[in-house]
Amino acid sequence: MSRNDNKVVSYFTKSLKRHAFFKTKESISIQGLVVMALKGMMKPLVAAKAAFYRNKALQESIRQIPWIPIGLIVLAGTVLLYKDLNFNINLSAPTGGGSGIAGSSVVSQPISNPNSDVFFSGVQDQKNRNYIRAYSELAVNYHRAYGVPASVLLAQALIDSNAGENAAATLNNNHFAIQCHSKNCRKGHCSSLEKGQHKAFYRKYKSVDESWRAHSLIITTGKYRDLTSYKDYQSWANGLQQLNFNEADEYAKRLIGLIQNYQLEALDKM
Repeated sequence: MSRNDNKVVSYFTKSLKRHAFFKTKESISIQGLVVMALKGMMKPLVAAKAAFYRNKALQESIRQIPWIPIGLIVLAGTVLLYKDLNFNINLSAPTGGGSGIAGSSVVSQPISNPNSDVFFSGVQDQKNRNYIRAYSELAVNYHRAYGVPASVLLAQALIDSNAGENAAATLNNNHFAIQCHSKNCRKGHCSSLEKGQHKAFYRKYKSVDESWRAHSLIITTGKYRDLTSYKDYQSWANGLQQLNFNEADEYAKRLIGLIQNYQLEALDKM
């Protein structure tokens, strides 16, 4: 430690000892303590600043530090961390509402906005890709069986199940957040995945394949049956939104955004 540094430490110690806080025996409020602490720190800081300006070697060392690259690295790290921590993934249960066949309805409120950078970046992007790889074949099979574009089915499943990771998907094999509104359903038919006064009950399926089949049936029957005349994913997406299939804003845009980002339209030609 240099002579100047010793002077700073010595001055700081003496300054604190001279302060009234160390002399009084009376009780002191928190506000008074804070004021005293700030006043006690001012003189040592001024002294340290003066010592710094007198120490030319230290100034030169600090000037040689590559501050700009360090700042850029910290900024990039902060941005990546912010994106990964702000997926806002709700693993408890899907929310929202829709309409469907008797006793069930489709709930397609997205956990994250698939048009945002967050939904296509970092960990979430990898989860989306893993889900697509796992269920592309199933989507193609139900495209052939029911006429719904495989790209639309996959995009809906990504949103409704949060890439297979929300409670409806993991606990009930329900990848489309299909609700049960029956008051007399059999045991094991559904379960509540939400807390609170207004609980929603979600259908339980023996397999993921069974939930895909139920969803395909819902969106090709009843008030949605006319959608089967469409052959392209854009028409399907817009048609679902026009029929209020989903409560989310810009639902069609979200579906189309997912399909185009992951090039899911290629599956419609298989």
